[in-house]
Amino acid sequence: MGKIGRLCVAALATAVVALVATSAVAQSDPRFVRLASKVKGVLYMPDSGPAPRVGILLMHEDSNFIVHIACTEFAKRGYAVMCVNGRSDNNEALDYWNDLPLDAALGMKYLREKLNLQKVLIFAHSGGGPLL
Repeated sequence: MGKIGRLCVAALATAVVALVATSAVAQSDPRFVRLASKVKGVLYMPDSGPAPRVGILLMHEDSNFIVHIACTEFAKRGYAVMCVNGRSDNNEALDYWNDLPLDAALGMKYLREKLNLQKVLIFAHSGGGPLL
């Protein structure tokens, strides 16, 4: 690789590091929320701009979604985001599928009642899809 190629790679690497650093502080005050005795969530709100009018719920059946990248990215774009870990909390052996939708409903209820949001979207994939 020539000198120009190395300079391009170095410039790209610097840009990626700057972008990652910026994203890491996109939502600077996440708030822990105990939704039930074994159900916890983290509320991510935008740092600036108007109050959110739409909420987004993120949850997986047993993976840790309270630190999912979508939590900060959606908040950075103006949404109120509730990222939930259900009662099985990273332990698939504890999954009881009839209770998991109830855990998701707790996050929905929080966004609708505590933040007074009329519209709440659901972000789920893989094991999170059947919860809804």
